[in-house]
Amino acid sequence: MSQVENNGITRFHVGARLSESAVFNGVVYLAGMVPEAGDTDIEGQTRDVLNQIEQRLREAGVQLAHITLHVGAGTFLPVRSDDARAHKLHEEWGEITPEAAARLNAARAAGGRIIAIGTTALRLLESAVRPDGTIQPFRGLTDVYLLPGHEFHSADALMTNFHLPRSTLFMLVCAFAGDQRMRNAYNHAVMQGYRFYSYGDSSLLFRAKDAA
Repeated sequence: MSQVENNGITRFHVGARLSESAVFNGVVYLAGMVPEAGDTDIEGQTRDVLNQIEQRLREAGVQLAHITLHVGAGTFLPVRSDDARAHKLHEEWGEITPEAAARLNAARAAGGRIIAIGTTALRLLESAVRPDGTIQPFRGLTDVYLLPGHEFHSADALMTNFHLPRSTLFMLVCAFAGDQRMRNAYNHAVMQGYRFYSYGDSSLLFRAKDAA
């Protein structure tokens, strides 16, 4: 693995035209990836690319912890009430193993950041976190519903796609990153033709109190 540092940027797997990954200002940037094994089905190709992503992240010093939440259809139902607080989410089963909780808490204790990959991960983390930021092992049902005004304790940042209006997930990102900031971001996304929903464009959001 080739590694080059220049102007505060650390590059990995440097080729003649590009590097496959780079780290700048605490953020890892990855080049586009394709499956290395082309003779498999879509599931195999997806696992191939995800394994490549995990490898690049680990090379850049990122630690990973896997947690599970079985998402129900209720998460994606639109909020039909004028009062968002009247909306109810279905219970969903999730698990944070003791090993995953210990890894997350150790990272925080060492001065690292916890980055939730997806609103699903964030919802489960908030179901298991104490007010002091300690993440407890969790195994069971949760119907956590994160609205503006909620005080987050688990994650420092969130990577997620652009969500549909009147959805519980749009309310979640507004609660996490700030209502006006997200409205401005979504206005920009609409004007620039960003792709919304599960296979759309991605965003990296910082918790409102930490965002510049």
